[in-house]
Amino acid sequence: MPQVSKNIDILLEHITSLLTSKYDLVLFHELGISYSQYKVLVQFSGNSIIRQKTIAKSLGQTEASISRQLSIKSSNVLIHKSYDPDNRKSIIITLTQKGQTIKNSAENIILKENGTSLRKLNTKDLKTLTQSLSKIHDQICIVKHNY
Repeated sequence: MPQVSKNIDILLEHITSLLTSKYDLVLFHELGISYSQYKVLVQFSGNSIIRQKTIAKSLGQTEASISRQLSIKSSNVLIHKSYDPDNRKSIIITLTQKGQTIKNSAENIILKENGTSLRKLNTKDLKTLTQSLSKIHDQICIVKHNY
């Protein structure tokens, strides 16, 4: 097993914190949404229908937290919530056209910000970083994601 850096946990958490703050600022300024709200929108692919419980599990959050975020999105007409006809306790969520537009715009903003943040890495280093992070993710995460 390779030698693990003593403070790799702190480094990874610090990078995550810095990027999250950066994304929060730019997304709120440009689109009026938070990075947390963006992460919920990313759960939708195309015209997919998704359950609240699935979003919570995928993001590692409680259903109550997701419910609050979805209420904000619903009032902003980004999503449509309805009850599953087969299970009235289950909520089905779909993106509205406005939600899809906001999601696409946010993805472009994040892509631009990532380009700025990672500009010192060459293509080979960026590919290696992505592969390494994917390996770590696949080893410790049990949820299949849309990204």
